Amino acid sequence: MLAAASDSSTTDLGGSLAAPDVPGILLRAGTRFRVRRGQRLPERHADDLVHYFVCDGSLYLQNELPERRRAIVATYYPGEFCSMLMAGEGDGESLMAAEAGTVVRVKADTVGQLASADPHVSARYGRWMEVRAARVEAHAIVVGRLTGEERVAAYLVEAVQMRGETHDKAIQVDLPFSREEVADYLALNPDSLSRFLTRMKADGLVTFLGHRRAVVTDWRGLLQRCPISDLLLKVYQR
Repeated sequence: MLAAASDSSTTDLGGSLAAPDVPGILLRAGTRFRVRRGQRLPERHADDLVHYFVCDGSLYLQNELPERRRAIVATYYPGEFCSMLMAGEGDGESLMAAEAGTVVRVKADTVGQLASADPHVSARYGRWMEVRAARVEAHAIVVGRLTGEERVAAYLVEAVQMRGETHDKAIQVDLPFSREEVADYLALNPDSLSRFLTRMKADGLVTFLGHRRAVVTDWRGLLQRCPISDLLLKVYQR
């Protein structure tokens, strides 16, 4: 899974970084451990601020709202670097494991020292920050300007970009979130989410193998359901 973070990749956000194995440098400087689904990852360890590198599995940042409600405001996939510092600290925010997986915990001071000593580490860290900022902006557009069905299409586009695999002209994708978590991510209620998914299934865009696996049978049609699909294709890339 760490191949997703290879510096040989190119994207529209920053291009190729001809650099040493920056993720490998960070991995060697940190502590690898397993996380279980629903586990909270603290922003501090032994009083030190920390960052996390996602090896496999996925994380999300949630914000606790009044009356026991929550909003999921950011997602993190394998090969990505995250922390409360990068997300923006705030009351009620917590970093959670969406599924069982492996992460590496690195002290924030250590990352700062590595970035100061190595321009490649500094450039890669800066690129992660740029990507995160672009995704925050894109997600704000999704929940603030799109209709409910368009939001669901946006989530499926994101999931395909980050986790999809093509098999026999269809795209299979394991969905890390439960239906309730997807609803919280899209600012929808679960009943509305189910209704939109049922409509997309009836329209031949997607089918589901249980609650956690989707098969996109009409990728072009799915993209057409989301008016900001071009933006999402740009900011969500492995």
